[in-house]
Amino acid sequence: MHKMVFKWRRSMGGSVNVSGHDPQVVGEELERLRELNGDKLTPPRVVEAAQPEESPLHTLFEWYNSEAARKYRLQQARHVLRVTVISKIGSRPMVTPLPQFVNVTERPSQKEDKNGKVIRYYESTPVAMKDPVLREQVIRKAFNELESWQKRYDAYEEFGRVFAAIDDTKTELMTAT
Repeated sequence: MHKMVFKWRRSMGGSVNVSGHDPQVVGEELERLRELNGDKLTPPRVVEAAQPEESPLHTLFEWYNSEAARKYRLQQARHVLRVTVISKIGSRPMVTPLPQFVNVTERPSQKEDKNGKVIRYYESTPVAMKDPVLREQVIRKAFNELESWQKRYDAYEEFGRVFAAIDDTKTELMTAT
């Protein structure tokens, strides 16, 4: 088998901070675990293997249970905010349900907290779509996700027409701004 080279995928918004960790070391350890477990790798097996402090995976996880519980509840809250949708506004049913909330960044003049961290929050989608600055953020994020999907599946020629439509939309959006 050929040697594989591992890198981190561009941010997926996950709860694990991989910065400072060598993706090659982590990828090789995950491959070792997969092979060790009959080519089947599951999250419980990864956590179990990461428990020893000498494991190359150990520092990817939070081992203080109270902090881990808090982080898990925050992740659950993010999930609830992402999966709640609007199916009807007033008497008008939505053809496609609309996410109730979208994740946005504070306006440029208010972007950072006292520690210099960018302030992100969830805004009501109908409110965000009426605000030009927030709407542009939402559309940009959606288009970035679409381009990411396109890059993941660009080898599938069956999606050629979809890719052409994405490229046309990108051209339209760029000329509109």
